[in-house]
Amino acid sequence: MPGVDLLCLPGVVTVRPVIFDAEREMKLEAKLVKEQKRCDVCGKESTLIKYGTRKRTYWDSPIRDYKTFISLTVQRFKCASCKAIFPQKASKANPGLFGANGLLSLQPA
Repeated sequence: MPGVDLLCLPGVVTVRPVIFDAEREMKLEAKLVKEQKRCDVCGKESTLIKYGTRKRTYWDSPIRDYKTFISLTVQRFKCASCKAIFPQKASKANPGLFGANGLLSLQPA
């Protein structure tokens, strides 16, 4: 199921779903696919250097009585101009909201 848009969010694709039956939990591994072109700090469209990744885990509304978690891999960048380090921005359907159709609130797990 690589690259499937199970979350219905622009720029986010599911890498693979993992279900833990004993705990009645489902974890969706996802990543951001939209390329970032501008520095978040200085705003220049310069050469952004990939500077590692970070995983962020959020919980979502249950699906069929399974506790649902989303593990999102976020690219970090370093700006060649101002040397700032910052994470890739996720474009959301609704600011502050995340999940199926961008309507379900996600909280850090």
